[in-house]
Amino acid sequence: MNTLRQLAALLTGLVLSGACAAQNATMEVSEAALNKILQRIGVLSDAGVSQPTSIVQAGSLFEVCEPMGYMQCAQFGGLGFGFERGRVPLMRCRRVGGGISIIPTSEPVSWQWWVKDASVKVNSGAMTFTATVRARVGDYWVDTTRTVNALVSYVSVGNAVYLEPASFTVNLLQADGSTSGAGPVQVDRMFRIKLPIVPQTFSVPLPNGSMRSMNGRVLSAAPQYTPGLLKMTFDVGF
Repeated sequence: MNTLRQLAALLTGLVLSGACAAQNATMEVSEAALNKILQRIGVLSDAGVSQPTSIVQAGSLFEVCEPMGYMQCAQFGGLGFGFERGRVPLMRCRRVGGGISIIPTSEPVSWQWWVKDASVKVNSGAMTFTATVRARVGDYWVDTTRTVNALVSYVSVGNAVYLEPASFTVNLLQADGSTSGAGPVQVDRMFRIKLPIVPQTFSVPLPNGSMRSMNGRVLSAAPQYTPGLLKMTFDVGF
């Protein structure tokens, strides 16, 4: 990823330096180039084991829960409560507002997800981002493909252009639609791409034959979306 950022910074610097005379500059990036960056990022994934709670109200009553073992309850055996031979998984949770509670949970669940096939589409006046999240929770598999808006903006703090999708979150659910206890897949945070703007120094000839160095800086920027092409127009000050 660092290599991509350095390449983007170098290209940006070349574009800005070529347009300095008018005290504004442009940066043009094709849709194909943006998709090559996403292809270089590749498939992102993670895996783990979670222990969902069987208490419906747990999401609003408890926080910071940790597994703490099992309780044997022989009287539950064969009664169909969903516990294996009366063995009840337990979780130690901090109550919202203070205090500690021990609550029953479900059996541990393994999960894994992959984010793949990320791409952008630049249309007239807008840009979109598409990706697929393939998830496995226990033996349950599901693919979720979404297309959301994507924005490009200049952030003066850090002197960089950011490409970021709108909110794109996929919850990891079990086959019956209940929570798995695992955190959501936050796709938009994974694909927030930063393109640094390299500070520009220009050499200007003076009447006496000497050269004067001037430092250029970006004051503001505005994106323009045309079919297949992203264009950033910068106001440059010296």
